[in-house]
Amino acid sequence: MVESHSQPASVGSESEVETGPAPQSITILGLRFDVRAPYSAGHVCTKGEARALNQKRLESIRNHLAVMAKNGALTQAEVDAYAASYVFGERTTRRRPVEAEAIELARRLVRKKGQSTKENTEAARELLQSEKGDAIRAQAAKRVAELKDLMVA
Repeated sequence: MVESHSQPASVGSESEVETGPAPQSITILGLRFDVRAPYSAGHVCTKGEARALNQKRLESIRNHLAVMAKNGALTQAEVDAYAASYVFGERTTRRRPVEAEAIELARRLVRKKGQSTKENTEAARELLQSEKGDAIRAQAAKRVAELKDLMVA
């Protein structure tokens, strides 16, 4: 368990200023300890730190995209786009807005009376994999852009 505790910026006299992030408190077998956080914006990484950060980045990208890969709906272009936009420490939704809108549009197009939600979603995914998928995604992108414009205005 890692908990962040804010500490005063100055330590001792007013002229002595702590330059790094505040120490974090961890609990080990019920005992609390403060541990200095050595990384801050602008930190120059060592070779080992860079390797660890790159590994963590790859794991995060893989974990985020695993759902799409599981459904057979993942392309190299989508992996490239997500990897290019990936930022450490930012929470993202499982689906991107355009893909979420595309699946909703496809669900409406394939909905049948008496169909379960699971059956509807499977049929919608199949539709998105068909030759009509690109047209549905284009319509979804247009709708998402319109909604973004409304939010900015």
